[in-house]
Amino acid sequence: MKPRVLALFAAVLLASVASAQFYNPKQKNAPIPGERQVTASGSNAGVRIEQKLNGQVPLNLEFDKEDGTRIKLGDVVKDRPTILLLVFFDCVGICTMELSSLVETLNGFKNDEDVIGELANVVVVSINPQDDVEMARLKKEAYLALYEREETDASWHYLTGEMPNIRKLADSIGYSFKYEETDADPIIVHPAALTVLTPEGQISKYFLDTQYQAKPLLSSLQAAAVGEIGERDTTGSILACIQIDGFTSALSKNIWKTTVFMALAFMIFVGAWIFKMSRTTPPNKTEGGPDSSGLSDNS
Repeated sequence: MKPRVLALFAAVLLASVASAQFYNPKQKNAPIPGERQVTASGSNAGVRIEQKLNGQVPLNLEFDKEDGTRIKLGDVVKDRPTILLLVFFDCVGICTMELSSLVETLNGFKNDEDVIGELANVVVVSINPQDDVEMARLKKEAYLALYEREETDASWHYLTGEMPNIRKLADSIGYSFKYEETDADPIIVHPAALTVLTPEGQISKYFLDTQYQAKPLLSSLQAAAVGEIGERDTTGSILACIQIDGFTSALSKNIWKTTVFMALAFMIFVGAWIFKMSRTTPPNKTEGGPDSSGLSDNS
């Protein structure tokens, strides 16, 4: 067996391990922004975004703020445009990418007036009804610490709530997601989408990605401030975030089983190869015998 074949088999095994990404959904501390990702095509994941430009979000829906205050959506979607993100707080996939990219892009707005609290509000709503205000508080603290402008805390809102209100909000912006209760943690599949709202709560613009360019986002916020409705996002494909747990979800169990199977197969293969080589290796040549290099004297 040539060494290159053995190396190739090892590379395949390592690739399979690297492609299986796991995390512990019971960890309540906010994940490090940009740490890991679990993404898929939105169409393959069975989720989508129906862009409802000029539609109205229901401002009477009730949610809990990160400080435990019960509010209506209209209490935080007002006075200026709103950047709306639907995520869930245990997510370390594209949710983290969206939130990280948003802060990075907002940090790129250098004019004094282009600051959260004057330019826009930020409203992040969890689509997991099991998320609580403590998780929302930790998430807000983690990302607010990355924002380079001071004294903007009052215009960042991380909300939790009950599924009926979550669904009504999601439906109003055409945000289709899957939520499945399990014996452990729920399985959540959702698309990536940032929505810009006018001060009155009308849908002005969509960004169907996990990365946001400063100029388009700033322009859309300025347009929304005067009630303008932007154009459709023509992104060809929609990213989806699939929540997987290496120890409880069926999807990850299958990945884990495949990885374990390949590891065992690899060990058996190596063991058999070593055994075979030990049986077929010729004894050491004694002094004065044929040249062990395999080359003749005339070569």
